Amino acid sequence: MRERDGTRWPALLLGGVLLLAGCAGPNGAAPVPAGNQTASLLRLGDRMRASGDMAGALGFYSAAAQRDPRSAPALEKLGEGFLAVGEPARAEQAFRAALAVRESGTARHGLAVALIGQQRAAEALPMLERLARGSSDPRLLRDWGVALDLAGQPRAAQEAYRRGLAAAPADATLHGNLALSLALDGQAEAAMASLRAALAAPVPDARLGANAVLVLALCGNEAEARAQGMARLGAEATEGLLARAATARGMPDAASRAAAIGLVMGEPRPAAEAGAPEAGAAAPEAGRRAERPAAGPAGGSPPLPAA
Repeated sequence: MRERDGTRWPALLLGGVLLLAGCAGPNGAAPVPAGNQTASLLRLGDRMRASGDMAGALGFYSAAAQRDPRSAPALEKLGEGFLAVGEPARAEQAFRAALAVRESGTARHGLAVALIGQQRAAEALPMLERLARGSSDPRLLRDWGVALDLAGQPRAAQEAYRRGLAAAPADATLHGNLALSLALDGQAEAAMASLRAALAAPVPDARLGANAVLVLALCGNEAEARAQGMARLGAEATEGLLARAATARGMPDAASRAAAIGLVMGEPRPAAEAGAPEAGAAAPEAGRRAERPAAGPAGGSPPLPAA
């Protein structure tokens, strides 16, 4: 088995899956049609993904894509899997292959997220802008906001995040991204209000511990940022985040500041949830950001100061 960053890839299992998939049916009956075999492999991958075993899911998605290289659903799921394990370059390949088969909002969105994960937000931005036009999908709007922030357009990014929050008022990551964008844009009071909303969200984002440190530090509350970080993340992660915020403060423009801290996106939405994808349709929950700030537990820390 291959191991990467502590993740085991079921290469041996994959071979077994492919052998089983090609076997004849009971009593020597004709083998299952290839399309049905591909669908079965995708269902097995979806089950492993739902259970939290993304490495196992990738094995089945890869097997499905090998069995049917022109299966857009298999290629889209493979791309989403690579995004989830932090391999945006391989995700880009999978999504481009899917788009060569058919145009799809799911694949187009995934490709944009994969480009952002490789520090190529300028390439991703026009794709996300087209997809987001008229959309109320909070995940798509969140990713568009990230691309806008990384492109040095914080006011447009904030509008995108707010559009997402109109559809999903309790989305912790949207609130957190809005807080970071506002802090980078020098709007300290509004940034603190968004951060409090993020931390109070009913479904917390574990990465918000890191975002709290960044927002507080960017807003000039370094002592409180350090206290929050020590309680939530530990000394090493806290000092790294404080250094990142200090670097961002010294940058000459909004795009450089956003790149210095990194911006949180989400994880891919399974292609099955998107329905039959079309150009411009809402797509994966998706993806990643340029860098991943250290994450910590959501609870057990002192409250943030009142605005």
